[in-house]
Amino acid sequence: MMDVLKAFLLCLGPLFEKVLNEVMLHFAELYAKDGRLELLLGLSAGENWHWKSKTGYHRITVKSLFGKITLPNAVVEIKRQDGRIQKVVLGRKLIEISPYFQISNEIKEVIGTLGGLMNYRNVSKSMLSFSILAISMSSIWRTLQWTADGLVVSIQSASTQDECFEVDSTRVATKEGGKRGSEIKVLMQRKVSTESATCLKSLSFVGVK
Repeated sequence: MMDVLKAFLLCLGPLFEKVLNEVMLHFAELYAKDGRLELLLGLSAGENWHWKSKTGYHRITVKSLFGKITLPNAVVEIKRQDGRIQKVVLGRKLIEISPYFQISNEIKEVIGTLGGLMNYRNVSKSMLSFSILAISMSSIWRTLQWTADGLVVSIQSASTQDECFEVDSTRVATKEGGKRGSEIKVLMQRKVSTESATCLKSLSFVGVK
C-alpha cells in the first residue's frame, strides 16, 4: 500500500508544479495592481519599481510534499532614493520560503513540531509516511531551531476580549506542595490572528498549586 501511495504522490508532482506556476504569476500581477507588492519589497517613499522579468532569468527549485518542483523567479528592478538600481527576485517571497531553505514555512512548522517530540531519524521516517519529502538530519535540526526562534516563552496581559488563557495539566508533581500537593501546569495564551484562524502566540510553564 505504501508503495502505491508514494507512486501516486510522485505522479502529483508535475501537476502541482504547473498549478503553482500559474498561481505565483497570478498573485505577482495582483500584488502589483493593489499595492501589496510595494509592501512585500519594503519600498520607502519616493522609490519606484518596474518589472524586469515576470518569469525570471533563472527558475528556483524547492521541495514539496510531492517531491522537488521548479518554479518561476520573477525579477523587479527598484530605483532607490540614493539613485541606486537594485534587482530583487520574488520567487521565495511569494511562496514564503526563507533564504537557505527549500521548504515552505508551513512544512517547517510541521517538521519543527515533530522534531520537538521525537528523535530526528523518526521525524524523517514520519515525513516519508505521508509524502515523498526526504529530509536530512541537519535540515531537521535547522528547522527545529527556526521553529524555536519563533516561540515567545512569556505571558502578556490580555489586551482584547479575543485573547484567552488555557491551562493544561502535566501530572508532574512539584516539591513542597503541601497536603493537597501541586503539579506543573502548562499555561497558554492564545490570540486571534489578523490573517486567519486562532494562533498560538506564546507559551509559559509555571508551577500551580
